[in-house]
Amino acid sequence: MGSVCYEDVSSAFLQGKPLPTEREVYVKLPGGYPSYVNELSLEMVGAGHRDDLLRLLKGGFGLAESPRLWYLEYRNTLKIIGLRELKLVPGMFRAFHPDGSLRAVVTIHVDDTRYTGDATAQELWDELHARLKFGALRKSTEGWTKFCGRWEKQCPSSFEFSYCMDEYIAKIPDLSEKALKFKGEKLSDEVRTELSSLLGQTSWAARQGRHELLYGVSHCQQLMGLGEPDAIKYVQKLLVKAREKVEIKVKNLGCRFGEVIVISASDAAYAAQPRAGSQGGVVCLLAHPDALTKTAPVALLEASSVRINRVVRCSMSAELSMAATAFEHGDFIRAVMAELTLGRFSLSSWKWFSSTWKHYLVIDAKTGYDVLNSEGVTADRKVMIDAAVLGEAMMEEGSENYVRWMPGRNDIRWHDQMVGKWRLRACHAHRAVVISGHPRSTRT
Repeated sequence: MGSVCYEDVSSAFLQGKPLPTEREVYVKLPGGYPSYVNELSLEMVGAGHRDDLLRLLKGGFGLAESPRLWYLEYRNTLKIIGLRELKLVPGMFRAFHPDGSLRAVVTIHVDDTRYTGDATAQELWDELHARLKFGALRKSTEGWTKFCGRWEKQCPSSFEFSYCMDEYIAKIPDLSEKALKFKGEKLSDEVRTELSSLLGQTSWAARQGRHELLYGVSHCQQLMGLGEPDAIKYVQKLLVKAREKVEIKVKNLGCRFGEVIVISASDAAYAAQPRAGSQGGVVCLLAHPDALTKTAPVALLEASSVRINRVVRCSMSAELSMAATAFEHGDFIRAVMAELTLGRFSLSSWKWFSSTWKHYLVIDAKTGYDVLNSEGVTADRKVMIDAAVLGEAMMEEGSENYVRWMPGRNDIRWHDQMVGKWRLRACHAHRAVVISGHPRSTRT
């Protein structure tokens, strides 16, 4: 794949599929337009008709069906030129060469388009431009480019990607004086509304790459949900942390794509949250295979930190619950990798295709690891069910799934950061990783 390009479709809704014939929508043209606009209208409708009232034949802004009509047209156009949409990731398309090798990738969001491909892919882009009208072409290798609210750039030599959310975060307002001076025992509806808005914006930035903010957002939301005034000071500290300048890098792993390993790591804190709630975290990465024995580069794909909603009765139950979640996320990533890059991919045989890449589940709970690695039983039968389900998935023939235990002080070289008295656990993509630990004895 070469450099990544960006383009916006011009007047996307008017290039979409026609409105249903049974639905008639009329629009009145506002005054103040140049005379040639009315002359064009008359030319379209014919002499003897009004030039200020027109019937819409295509979707327009404000109509609920317009985005759907445009998506169907865009998807059909991409299909005609040889790109097929992923079943696992709607809005992402790819094309293959006759030998099954990947030729091009396109991602779309309404009228925003991001695409890349090999040396032959220009033929596809030329045909796409012949069928739809686009705005100015932008290249990621020419500097920072905004795509769906996030700034991106690509190194022209190494093709490593960088992301930045600084501009978006700069627009998040500070807490109002009224909120800062609030003295009540329970948060008022007005303050709750303000905090909810701020946390919603910060949460979006966290999901787009500022993963070290995820726990802070979750903690503040839990306090706010209980009406705790402490939520105000924690939101203030979270905003200070968010405004730090951060550039997220996705490194070149330095190995062939088929050699990449998938790592999904989990952690949990039992009864450590407000009202004795439990918190869980997941980090999913792609890594150089050397990560099994020594320090090696990784690329962070996703992370989460959430309150565990299901009832957990002990630390082991919390750990296994998050381990199961991490395992599912890692398996999904492998399935997407397979559908994206393997021309013969079949959803009915996704497990077989996914086994192209080894998947390592990393946990720091020795008791949880022992349960997965043992045929014994525990007193908590719900834990046994979780362990049995996860263990069966790990041991499935040909699945290339493995589990490793790492002591909490070493697991994936967790990078600890502090916001007030919180410990935010985040693994940054530009940091090295090593998961050499205790492999499951039956899957070495």
